[in-house]
Amino acid sequence: MRNFADNLPERLKPEYLSFLHPISHSNENDDENPKPGSISQRRKSVQSLPESFQSMTSDNPQKLTRSQLDDLHKCKPSVLYYENKVPDDEKPIFTNTFHKNTYIRSVFNQISEKKRHKFILKSIKKWEEYLQSNPTIIENQIPTLHLLLPKQDDMHYYFSSLGLPVRPPLSANLLFSNERQENDSQQNWADLSQASKDEYIKRLSKIKNEYRQKFLEFVDKTLPSDYIRLEFFRTIKFAAKDYDSFTKDRRDEGQLKITQYLKPKKKEQNDVNEFDRIQQQLLATQLNKEQKTLVERLGQLMNKYIEEMVRKTRKAVSILISSLF
Repeated sequence: MRNFADNLPERLKPEYLSFLHPISHSNENDDENPKPGSISQRRKSVQSLPESFQSMTSDNPQKLTRSQLDDLHKCKPSVLYYENKVPDDEKPIFTNTFHKNTYIRSVFNQISEKKRHKFILKSIKKWEEYLQSNPTIIENQIPTLHLLLPKQDDMHYYFSSLGLPVRPPLSANLLFSNERQENDSQQNWADLSQASKDEYIKRLSKIKNEYRQKFLEFVDKTLPSDYIRLEFFRTIKFAAKDYDSFTKDRRDEGQLKITQYLKPKKKEQNDVNEFDRIQQQLLATQLNKEQKTLVERLGQLMNKYIEEMVRKTRKAVSILISSLF
């Protein structure tokens, strides 16, 4: 109901809130004494994590305490704006916390996007201080960012400010449609020649490759800690899916290189074949018994050497694979 109220037009909010008043009045102490399941209900929107990060989460995740929730609430961008920018004489007196929080959100939603972004960044600084003063949150990997920034747009702005690249369109048709809207063009995809379509397909492939590289650098190098990475995967849509896909491609490329390494080089294979040919020619000549025995012994030593090299190579590759995965 709270999310529904946020999305209502301003002219309908008072009527809706007055309709809710009897319900909120009977539960006006809910904010002070939340039910045990209330936090977990708000965590249902959390995104699934990539395979490589799932082992970092606990099977029985802990919840925030009442005190931690109160401190986190003070870090929210809407609260920071309300407390710092709204004059005291313009702040109404509220009968319960629910009405106050609803009013604060409605005020914050009416300000310009530039101001919203400014207070989101202020909120993130407060949040970082909050995490430093509550180390158990990081140790137990308790998600908090979705409580601080409930809107996907706000989360995207925060991570974009750190360097998150823009996710490319899924198809060349969508790339064309996006550019058509920007240029206010009336041309349709079906109107394009096959050469023009191929050019869009080629451009999209390049854009996706650039996105893949920038995305992996952002996760592996830009995000400052594993906890922030977990918050990123929990809150940003498609982030976990992209990371799993890109790292799988990276593993596949590594496996391909290992497979190529296992293949005997053509020159080495030719050398072995040449040795066998020379051995057979020697045995076909007029050699005495002792000479033939020496040639056969030389061949046995050669085969033993090859088997030992193959064994060592396989062992080295096995160790390499274990270190990669």
